[in-house]
Amino acid sequence: MSLVTLIPAKPFDVAKTRLSPVLSTPQRKALAEALFRRTLTMATGFPATAQVRVVTRSPEIAEIAHGAGATALPETEAPGDGLSIALTEAAAQAFRDGASSILYLPADLPRLAKPDLEALIEAGKTRNVIAPDRERDGTNALLWHGPETPRFQFGTDSFQKHLAMLGETERGVEIVARPGLGLDLDTPEDLETWCASRDGSDLPLDLALAKPAAAAS
Repeated sequence: MSLVTLIPAKPFDVAKTRLSPVLSTPQRKALAEALFRRTLTMATGFPATAQVRVVTRSPEIAEIAHGAGATALPETEAPGDGLSIALTEAAAQAFRDGASSILYLPADLPRLAKPDLEALIEAGKTRNVIAPDRERDGTNALLWHGPETPRFQFGTDSFQKHLAMLGETERGVEIVARPGLGLDLDTPEDLETWCASRDGSDLPLDLALAKPAAAAS
C-alpha cells in the first residue's frame, strides 16, 4: 500500500446548507451527490489516487463508495470539530494499515481534473503538499507523508494552520495553487462563480440548479 486518498462526505440531505439561500433542499442534495460521485470516479480512476477511503456516516454514501471499488469508513459522532477528528482517525488507520502517505481530497471541487491530481502527486514525491481555496483561507487538498499522523484543523484559517503544521516537518511543504483545486462550492458566491464558467462541465445537473442571482432576487 502506498498512497491512500481520504474523501469525507456528509449525508447528501444535510450537505451544502450554506447554499440554502439560493438552492432548495432537493437541489442541494442533487448537487452534493453529483459532486461526490464525480470526485469518487476521478480519484478511483487515477492510478496514483485509486486507493480511496470514504469517511461518512451515511449508509447511502457507503454503498456508492463500495460500488466504485472504494472503502467506506464510518464517521463516529464527535463533539467539536467532527471533520478534523474523523480525518485524523482515518489517516491514523491508513498508516496502521501500511500506507506511506495520505491525500485529503474534498468532494466539492467542481473544476477538479486529472491534471490537478497529477500536480499534487508530482509535488508530493518529495514534499508534503497543500492546496488552498481561492481565498487562501480553506484547505482544498492535503498530501501528507507518514508514518506520523497529521492533526487536521478545519474551520477558519485552516490553510494557514495546516501550512504551519506541514512546514514543521522534515519534508517541508509545497503549495499547489490551481483553478481546479481553488474553487469549492460552499457559498452562493462560489456557486455563482462556478455557474459563470460552467461551459463544458461534466456534472450531470440541470442548469436551473445553479442560478443564485435569479433565486436570490
